[in-house]
Amino acid sequence: MDKVLPKQWRSKCEHVFSIIEHTLKNDSIYIFYWFLATLIFLTIFMYFDYLTGTKYYIFNDIGSDSYTQIYPQLSYLADRVTLGSFGQIWNSYNSIGNPESYALPLLWNMSAFFGRENIAYLMGIMQVVRIFLAGTLFYNYLRVAGRTRFTSAIFGLIYAYCGHMIVRGCWMSYPNEVVFLALWLLSFELFFKKNTWWLLPISTALFYINFSGYYIIFYTALFFGYAVFREYVENSDRLFSHERLRKLAKFSLLILIGLLGSSIVSFESISIMLSSQRFANGKSNFWNDLNLQLIFSDPDTIKSIFYSFFGTDILGINDYTGPHNILGGPALYCGLLTILLIPYTIHQVQGKKRFWYISVMLVIALYLFIRPIRLLANALSSTQFKLSSFWIIVILIFIASEGLELLKGNHKSFNKKILAVEFLIILLLSYLLRDIGINSNIMFVSLIFLSFYGILLLCYACKKKILALIILAFAIPCEIAFEDYRLINDRGTVNQDIIKSKQGFNDYTNDALASLNEDKSAFYRIDKQYESVSFTDSLYQKYYGTKAYIGATGDLQSTGEFYDSLNFAISGGNNHVMLGFSQSSVINSVMNVKYILSKSPIIGNYGYSFVNKCNDVYIFRNNYSLPLGYEYKEYMSRDDFEKLSIIDKRYALSKYAIIEKDYIHSLHQLPRTQSYKFMEKAYNQINKYKVESSYLLNNSSLEIEFPPVKEGNMALLVLDIDVNNSNSTTYVYSTEDTSNHAWYDFKKEVHQYIYELNDKGTKKVSFTLNSPMKVNDISVFEIPKTLYYQEYMNNLKKLQETNSNIKTMNGEYFYGTYKALDDAILTFSIPYSDKWKLYMNGQEKELMPINISSMGCFITKGEYDVELIYQGNTTFLWISILTTVAYICMLVYVVKRQRRNI
Repeated sequence: MDKVLPKQWRSKCEHVFSIIEHTLKNDSIYIFYWFLATLIFLTIFMYFDYLTGTKYYIFNDIGSDSYTQIYPQLSYLADRVTLGSFGQIWNSYNSIGNPESYALPLLWNMSAFFGRENIAYLMGIMQVVRIFLAGTLFYNYLRVAGRTRFTSAIFGLIYAYCGHMIVRGCWMSYPNEVVFLALWLLSFELFFKKNTWWLLPISTALFYINFSGYYIIFYTALFFGYAVFREYVENSDRLFSHERLRKLAKFSLLILIGLLGSSIVSFESISIMLSSQRFANGKSNFWNDLNLQLIFSDPDTIKSIFYSFFGTDILGINDYTGPHNILGGPALYCGLLTILLIPYTIHQVQGKKRFWYISVMLVIALYLFIRPIRLLANALSSTQFKLSSFWIIVILIFIASEGLELLKGNHKSFNKKILAVEFLIILLLSYLLRDIGINSNIMFVSLIFLSFYGILLLCYACKKKILALIILAFAIPCEIAFEDYRLINDRGTVNQDIIKSKQGFNDYTNDALASLNEDKSAFYRIDKQYESVSFTDSLYQKYYGTKAYIGATGDLQSTGEFYDSLNFAISGGNNHVMLGFSQSSVINSVMNVKYILSKSPIIGNYGYSFVNKCNDVYIFRNNYSLPLGYEYKEYMSRDDFEKLSIIDKRYALSKYAIIEKDYIHSLHQLPRTQSYKFMEKAYNQINKYKVESSYLLNNSSLEIEFPPVKEGNMALLVLDIDVNNSNSTTYVYSTEDTSNHAWYDFKKEVHQYIYELNDKGTKKVSFTLNSPMKVNDISVFEIPKTLYYQEYMNNLKKLQETNSNIKTMNGEYFYGTYKALDDAILTFSIPYSDKWKLYMNGQEKELMPINISSMGCFITKGEYDVELIYQGNTTFLWISILTTVAYICMLVYVVKRQRRNI
């Protein structure tokens, strides 16, 4: 140094080094200031484009849920806030209706409380806030747990930029998990180490309020598991000492207070989850997923697990080569230093602590490599990693942080053999699990960082302690920037031009809706045969639709059963994408679909009249649409209904109410039928209308051609086919000049499918499935519409004779008048829920499920003032209020008592 630097510079460097040395040796508060400065600098560097508004934290790549689901949900919530609708409501925009929880300002939705126009920009700002909160809270957690400021700072940075935060950052709930778990861990350590108990119920309540029912159940189990783990790791008392049991009992009470305090949201979300189609589907698929051939993780999953520890995008982003996709795959990156320190820590600790560390590592291994364990942890929904793997990162960082503390306390304890063996294992696994799908350049740099940390640890063991710590303090932010920058910035994003232009959610759909000029008190649904962005269009564009994308719980179980029974298309991992009733004229009518919006001049449906065209959007009116409330004079039991063919079921709904067996006794003397043979009667008339057709089958694609349909006629396609796997798909129907598509569901156990095509000139239909199909028979009939639809028209005209008048409505409250011409079953095309209350002339009437997913009641002839009200469960609200008041009183009492004892 004497030859390299002038004397005055050398003196200054030595002075700076001595200050740093003093800071590190004394674990000075300046380390915390360095941590904050580094966290802020890193965050500004990584998110600069989002902070300046150059980009929005909304993606159009694999993270497109941020645009297709989260952005419209926040926009819908912003509208609720503007209207002052903060209580529990019924969301009539999503699917055919779903319950909504309280509109509370939470971390995931905070941007909605600043106006719809600011949401896009604030989504990026909120991610920055989450990273800062996660890092600082975790730093403080480690400090209370007994770690030094330096160790806490290093792992606070690693935690803030861990794989769960960055890989899944644009899905909102996952980065919130990183924040609120850090807060909970801090509050637990305050209770555990310092007997400061007051924050634990608050952090528990905040955690539960910010997450759905699944997380509440899952994390309650984890909270207790972590409490037991910390108790037995820290204390070597006998297994069930009196003091230990007393502490765990007190902990249980504090968790219970938090749960009860959050019941305004938590209990309601659990209730919604348990009644959802996604949960029901998960239960039914559990035993299918749980078989001996699929117990262990497959090689592709094992490869992904391994590489996920070394970076966030080694397996790619949109070109992800692991299982599922980058969201559902493992995202276990928690710093390369952590990988090095885990074996050292386990080797260095002694006694029961080593036993517990080895035990928790075995639990991690079981979770990662045994599929049924992940399936159970994910509440039977899937074996993906996104829902239930974050705890692994927390445990690994906790153990590794102790290793760094042990090394700082006794640098001679570092075992070079352990480091050498670990490197050999990593290099061997890197070779054995190599795959052309990984980014070898990123992996190579990650191994360089890993080697560099190994050298630093060796230097530390060779008494180069301060220099090693200084270099480590600069290396960790560099590693984070290298590993995370691409996943944050090298992505396709939605910019201001897309948000503000006539495309996406702001396309000409809005002009078409504005042109309808309907009475604002009327309730009707719209079947949109295209997506402006996604199946959540209705949330943003504010119309009552039929489609939905409900990512967490999925739709109501009764809605799912309705779709399944009538063979309508559902998509998504666990039936959380509802694709509407496209192409079924009768179900559209029964479910209040009054308009079809299409990007094509042909729509396939019968009974619609062209209304208008707004730029590229065609508007069609349904001449047979039913009002919100209509009455059936006859009924059929659900059991008899399920015995019908799919097409007979659909047309049966134009004549009969479908009643569950438990409610049949309340229908008095109304006529009951046990069968309905629409297609049998139709076949007796239409055989002579069969036309020549041809088809081309190519494994999983099928193309059918027939003579162009003449004016006044319809084409009826009857397919007898077998498919290997059930799946939802679209089919395309075409004329000479144009085409359109519709969703349809193919089931392995169903063989006959019937399609009705009503547009003049239709001449071709094409199907593309995700699995091979076998064609047994294909028949095409060209039939006069007046012949085929005669019974349908008669049935719907009778149902349209309803004398009703809605005077006031807002989606969860309907008030109007109704005149029943005879004793009948009054039916509302809104999904049944026990929270809906019906009052007729001021007297409450018991509602019952009708038509599987709708609701109604038996009424006698007469005139009625009708109120239909969705009343949220105030029980949970009062539990929250009373628990909060009791907790505050208890806190005040304890504080006063402590002051008197001082």
